[in-house]
Amino acid sequence: MSESVIFNSPLLIVGFAAALALCLFAIVKKTGFAVTLLSAVMFVALSTYALLLGASLEEVGLAAIVFFSVNAFAAWRGRGNK
Repeated sequence: MSESVIFNSPLLIVGFAAALALCLFAIVKKTGFAVTLLSAVMFVALSTYALLLGASLEEVGLAAIVFFSVNAFAAWRGRGNK
């Protein structure tokens, strides 16, 4: 098993954590579209950077599954209140 690029880069760890924290903040505080969009842009930029550093698609894919699952839950939860 090869070494993880994401876990060996503090910038990527903090960045992915910040993107996920912004996503969770948008869910809890029911903020507007801007916070969710900022979170998604951060995630895409960090995923691109991780791939440029040599991360495997599986590694980035696992981070994407977590991030998009949280966003899907937020969309499902928001739709259920209407």
